[in-house]
Amino acid sequence: MDYFFLPYNSLFPKLFEKEKSCLHQMLDKDAIIEHFGSTAVPGLGGKGVIDIYLLVSKSKIKNTSKILQSKGYIFKPNAGDKNRWFHQIDKKFRNKEYHYHIHLSFIGNKNFQECIAFRDYLRIHPKATKKYAKIKQVALKKLKNVTDKKELKRIYLETKGAVVQEIINEAKLSGKFG
Repeated sequence: MDYFFLPYNSLFPKLFEKEKSCLHQMLDKDAIIEHFGSTAVPGLGGKGVIDIYLLVSKSKIKNTSKILQSKGYIFKPNAGDKNRWFHQIDKKFRNKEYHYHIHLSFIGNKNFQECIAFRDYLRIHPKATKKYAKIKQVALKKLKNVTDKKELKRIYLETKGAVVQEIINEAKLSGKFG
């Protein structure tokens, strides 16, 4: 499996907004839908996946997952964690296929708050964004010959870990982090 570092594309926020509109049409209007990850930070670059956090009340998670699956989103039971249900779908736009990862969770989820704070910090701190982009490139290069999915995830997260923690610490010191 090959992973490539793709430059940031100004189309990403538009793709997110289009997907957000689709999600709002099929789900409760009180669902919280946020764009996060590398495609949500101008100038960052990464794998080119549109990561979307979708929050509903705890009592609606199971039903929301069923709705997503009925609309073609593939549920990956082992890809998330106990507080985050992972779904994915590929959609074409202008004859190109884009990957969407839906992270379904409950309102009040701490990981959601941290992801959004991290995104927001990177959006206003270009030096941190450049540093993070560089370590993402290093991490993706390390995956070149790795085929085991658990090992892929471990290497990718471990490689980025120290830089991510450093940025989180900077964000906390600035008062911009949960």
